[in-house]
Parts: sequence; structure tokens; C-alpha cells
Amino acid sequence: MTPLFLLSILICVSSIVCADHKTVAVLGGGVGGLSAALELAQRGYQVEVYDRQEVFGGKARSIPVFGSGKQGRTDLYGEHGFRFFPGFYAHMDDMFSRVPFGTNKSVLDNLVHADFDMLARDGKDPWVFPTHRPHSTSELLQDLKEIVHFKTLNVSMSEFLYFAERITVMATTCERRWDTEYDQLSYWDFMNADKLSEQYAKYLVIGLTRNIVAAKAQSASLKTIGRTFIRLLQSTASNHLDRLLNGPTNEKWLSPMVKHLKEKYNVKFHPLHTVMSFDYNKKDNQIQCVNVLNEKNQLIKVTADHYVSGVPVERMSKLVTEEIAQAAPSLSQLKDLRVDWMNGIQFFTKSNIGFNRGHVGYFDSPWALTSISQQQFWDDIKVSETGDGTAIDILSVDISDWNVPGYKEGPSGGKTASKCSKQEIIDEVWYQLHRHLPNIFPKDMNSIVTSVFMDPDIKFNKDGRSVDSNDEPLLINTVGSWNKRPQAITEINNLFLASDYVQTKTDVACMEAATEAARAAANGVLKRDGREQDVKMFDLIWPSGMSLKASRWVDCKRFDSGKKHIGWSFPIPGNNVKEEQIRYAIEKLAENMDIEMNNQAV
Repeated sequence: MTPLFLLSILICVSSIVCADHKTVAVLGGGVGGLSAALELAQRGYQVEVYDRQEVFGGKARSIPVFGSGKQGRTDLYGEHGFRFFPGFYAHMDDMFSRVPFGTNKSVLDNLVHADFDMLARDGKDPWVFPTHRPHSTSELLQDLKEIVHFKTLNVSMSEFLYFAERITVMATTCERRWDTEYDQLSYWDFMNADKLSEQYAKYLVIGLTRNIVAAKAQSASLKTIGRTFIRLLQSTASNHLDRLLNGPTNEKWLSPMVKHLKEKYNVKFHPLHTVMSFDYNKKDNQIQCVNVLNEKNQLIKVTADHYVSGVPVERMSKLVTEEIAQAAPSLSQLKDLRVDWMNGIQFFTKSNIGFNRGHVGYFDSPWALTSISQQQFWDDIKVSETGDGTAIDILSVDISDWNVPGYKEGPSGGKTASKCSKQEIIDEVWYQLHRHLPNIFPKDMNSIVTSVFMDPDIKFNKDGRSVDSNDEPLLINTVGSWNKRPQAITEINNLFLASDYVQTKTDVACMEAATEAARAAANGVLKRDGREQDVKMFDLIWPSGMSLKASRWVDCKRFDSGKKHIGWSFPIPGNNVKEEQIRYAIEKLAENMDIEMNNQAV
């Protein structure tokens, strides 16, 4: 053995030993923070997680209805909002597969499929559609019957065709065009919603976007909403559009994950610890320590070799001082990113209300309501064994628009949710549900509801007459916001980001984005320590047919030549553009695509 070879072995061994003793402070124990903790602890780092809440998991956590459990029962299960795991999630699925759960192989086994999603309407029959491809002839026939409900939307066939053409343009767009042109354009403008019928705008443009995320089509970036929409459509093709956990989030995911991190990797958790500020060392370009307010209301200094921030954007922006912004310019525009509200209410009911095995969107609801009936998906946890024993099921409802007036004839008196009292919000939400599905939700809420829980993040004014603030809002991807978002690796040597506002392939603010950012942050830590960046990053699903791939290749050529997408100037339906002309235009578009593909190939 030569001295040089021996020296190389010693260097490798010493780097591993040093890595084992490197410390990481994870700030924020939400989905991103927990994901980063798993990746780094698994690779030998000593990890400590700090979070201002008592329960880890961020907006994903279950929130027990304190004091509701009687005669030895557990408290009722409340939450910030219900969980939804679309089929395009990849980083989360991989993380779930590595967290053990009881007799199951992993937490991933706790994901179950919704069979049907429903779009309910005020005064009309709901539209129920499958979340998977038909498995039999009878299922196919049932699916075809449901398509008839599209007629009740009063959207013309030419507008439907135009909407389909817009989807085709998105599915065949070059990646570089998405990242530049499409971030500077709203989804509303791309869909030409203001140039077509009110029904087209209301149902196909506004309705679908606000039921995907708390997004407003008028201000949301085409880059984010368009991509998410295409991925959701692709999820249907893979039979995984709509998935959810088979029980409360804490029991089925978060508590087992925290336990796993503690027991296998000795990760230390510090609840009720709030990050107050960073101490920055300009000379070394490093965070020297973090000032944290602990559970005793004492200010302590937390030191580590690396700091991974999973703090949400509205709180992280307040931690970016002028000095830190100068050191890390990518953080200087966090204050310009916008947040909105998407918070939930749980109605605990006296009977099972599993009227639809999947999520429900209330298309005409002013407050953009969506819901899920939970007991039908919970295999080994009975709602009747919680609280005082009178509740049998949980209807979990999300409110996605807090700034649109409710029904004038409803309990809100036409006020926005943000201008209502707590009871007015509860009563108006129930009234909007009743307007959409009167056979399911009787006008008298108390006839089937035993109790109600509202997300405690919603804070009311002292007099209780209106909402004062929201403790946990949600990032909104507005036009031009992409370049205001930082990457997971900052310009400060030992500061990394693991939150959903980070630039990711997922893009839209969600659990998958936070998990992807956490993996990028973990790779950043490994890189700074001279180690292999072996945390796997996934490419998210996208339509992959040969013709679509070829069309995207053609569009990349057009983009590089400064040309618009070949379908950009497709005729907009109107008084002078008939359905036959739209159909002809689609045929010509396909023909021109083929011609251009052949020309580019030559």
C-alpha cells in the first residue's frame, strides 16, 4: 500500500467522521423541515428541529379539539385544512416509503384513492367524474353519462373546443417558454377569459383554478397554474389523480415520522420555539447563530454548522435584514411575494355523510368551498370513538376565497368571510353547502351537526365581529413572481431553504414543493461539506406521447427563433367565429404542426 493511497483513505474516512459530527439546525418543523431532517439525519448529520407550534407538521398537522374528549375518548380531530395528494407527487411518495408504519411497510401504504370527485352547483345537478381511467365497460358508460352534465354549464361547444386547444398549447410548450414568457402572463389572459362568455370564465377558467389551489385566475401565473393543471390531467391517466390518508394526518404520517427520526437517527425536537432573528458574520459569510424564543419565553442562541430554514415566506421575509439581503440578494424580494388564505372548518356530524367517495368542489359558492367526508376513508379510526361519542363523521371544508361577498340572503348578509364573525362564517359556509346540495345538507345545520371546529389560525378582532388576521396563509404564485423566489441554496455559506416558496419544478405552493425544496437544501449541505449530493431529485410527470414530445421540440425551435407557439394565434370564438371554423382551425393547427416537425427534422 503506497503512502499516497493510504493518505487518500485517511482523507475519505476523516470526511465521513467529520460529517457524522456536523450539526444542522432545522428552523420550522413543517413538511419541508421534516423532509430536510430525514435526508440529513439519514446521512449522519446531528439534526435538531425547532418549531413555534406544539405539534410538528406545519399546515399539514392535525389539530386536536382541546377538551372535547369525554369518558376516556380522544379529542375530536380538527385540522388547518384537509390533505390532498395528487398523483404527480413524487418526492413525497419517496419520503413516505422510507418512514415505517406499524405492520404496514411504510406511511406510503396509508395513502388511499378517491374514486370520484364531484363538482356541485347551486340549483342544478352535480357533476360526478372518476379520478381514474374506466376499469370496465359499465364504468365507461357511466363516465359517458356524466359528460352530459357539461351541457348544463351553458358553455358553447366552440368555447369547449377553444378550452381544449389552450390545454393542447400548454401540453406542447417548450420548457424554456414556461420559465420565461409564461411567468409574465396570467392564466386569465392566456385563456382569453374576458373575451368569451361569462359561463366560460366562471366554470372553465375561474372554477377549475380555485378548486386546484387558492388561486385567482386573474392574477395567478400561467407558468404555475397551467403546469399544475396539465399534471393533474396526466395524473388521471395514471389512475392516481386524487389520494388522501386513511386517517388523521398526525396518526397516519406526522407522529410516526417524528418518532422514526427520534428513535433511529436521534433527531432532537424543540416545540414552542420561535425563530426571532439571525446573527450574521459578514467576515465568514455565515450565519453565526439564530436567536430563538423558547417555551419559557426566554431568548436563547442556537448554533450549528448549517441552518436549514423551513419557515414560511411571510415569516422568513421578516427575518431578512438589510445586511442579510446584501449578503444573499436572492432573499431580498421575499417581501414582494404574495400570500392568500385557504383555511378550514370541520363539521362533526351525527351520521355518515359519505355521499361522494372523493373531494367535492362547490362551483357556484362565493367563498370557493371544497370538502371531503372523512370517515369513509378511515380504516381503523372511528370518529364515534372520539369527543363525547355523538359524532359519527367529519365533513372537512376549505374556504379558498375570504374576500368575495357571500350570499346577500345568507347568514353573512353579503359580507366577505374576512368581515364576518366566527359564527357568521360557520353559518354562511353551511348555507352555501345547502344551496349546492340541499338533499345532503339540510337548511337547519343543527339537525345533523353535533359540533364545529374552525382553524385557530383565523384570529378575530377583540369584539369578535370580523377577522383580524390569519396566522398561516398560503403563498400565491402571481404573474412575474418566479424570479423573486430564491433557490434552496442561498449565497450565505451555511444557510439553506426548505419551504414551498423556493424555486422548484413543482412550482405551485404545496407539500410536494416543500419536500422538493428540502431535498435540494440537503444536497446543498452535502455539497458545502464536499460530500456526494445523493439526495434523489425527481422529474414530475408530464404528457409523454411521441407526438407531444415532438411538438415540444418544435416549440423549442420556435422559441429559440423568437417565435410564438404555433397555436398562439388560434381564433377566439365569438359572434363572427362559428363552431365549424373552430373545428377547421384545430385540423389546420395539427396539420401545421406536422409540417413544421418535418421541416425542423430536415
